[in-house]
Amino acid sequence: MNKIVVIVGGVIGVLASILWLFEPSLGWWEVTVKLIGTEGGYINPFGYGSNTINSDIEFHGPLLLIGGIVFLAASILAIVSAIKEKKELSILFAFVMVGGLGLFCYGLAMIENLQDILSGLSWWTGEDYIVFWGSKDLGILGDWAWRLGNGFFIAIGAFIVTLIGTLVKD
Repeated sequence: MNKIVVIVGGVIGVLASILWLFEPSLGWWEVTVKLIGTEGGYINPFGYGSNTINSDIEFHGPLLLIGGIVFLAASILAIVSAIKEKKELSILFAFVMVGGLGLFCYGLAMIENLQDILSGLSWWTGEDYIVFWGSKDLGILGDWAWRLGNGFFIAIGAFIVTLIGTLVKD
């Protein structure tokens, strides 16, 4: 096991979990609306959503919260297991990281408000949409785009780096 690479992966995972505190666009899901200027909404790794229109913060469910906590805890424990040179635990925590990401995605797909919006959009346009990514120009209602956020992709990178570190020999 290359413990330095595992530690780097774990640190990236921790950063992927907290960078949204400093920059909302580093959340794990986002929506942008281009009408008069650009407005955006973001969901952080722990299920709390905010937007640039007002300062309202909304909780989107325990599955997102648990997914974010599992990912963050696995990232920290991957660092600890690498420092203690426990290869089996490092591999386990790498896969627990991806489990946290999967739980977040599942929780995102279960948010009723988002599903209601996408169902209404599907009814209106006759096209199918999914919560993970998509876009639609709605004319006078603006150009809408939604996707998994930048922080989510940083988290995937953290998992990959951690996994590579557990599989590569010193």
